[in-house]
Amino acid sequence: MELLSSGSRLEKLDHLERSINQDDLKSWEEQIRSVTVSTMLLEYLTDVLQASRKSEDFFGLSPRAGLDLLEAAKAWAFFENRNYVIPDDIQAVFPYVAGHRMFSQHALSAALEYARAHEFINTIPFVKTR
Repeated sequence: MELLSSGSRLEKLDHLERSINQDDLKSWEEQIRSVTVSTMLLEYLTDVLQASRKSEDFFGLSPRAGLDLLEAAKAWAFFENRNYVIPDDIQAVFPYVAGHRMFSQHALSAALEYARAHEFINTIPFVKTR
C-alpha cells in the first residue's frame, strides 16, 4: 500500500540531483566521437552482423544495429580511458545493444537475453589478419 500511495515516479524525477552538467556531457560526446576504430575492428563488427543473420537464435542485426554497436563500443572504450576500440569493447556492449534481438518461442527475461547474447558474441572470433 505504501508503494501505491507514494505518488508518481515522474514527480520524483523532478527531485533528482544532477551528477554531471551539460558542458561535461557535451565534452564527453565530442571525445567519444574522436575514439578511433581500426579497419580490423570494422571487419570484426561486420563478421558479428553477418553471424547474427545466419544464427537461428537471432533476428538478424541490421547495418543500423552495427552503427549502434560501434557507437556504444566507442563510449565503452572512452570510459575505459582509451581513445581506440578493442574487440573486448564490442563484446562488452553487445548483450546490452543486441540482447533484445535474441529469438525465442517464449518471452525471455532481460537476464536470459543478456546471457544468450553474451554466449553468442563469444563464439565469433576476432581475426587479426585478413
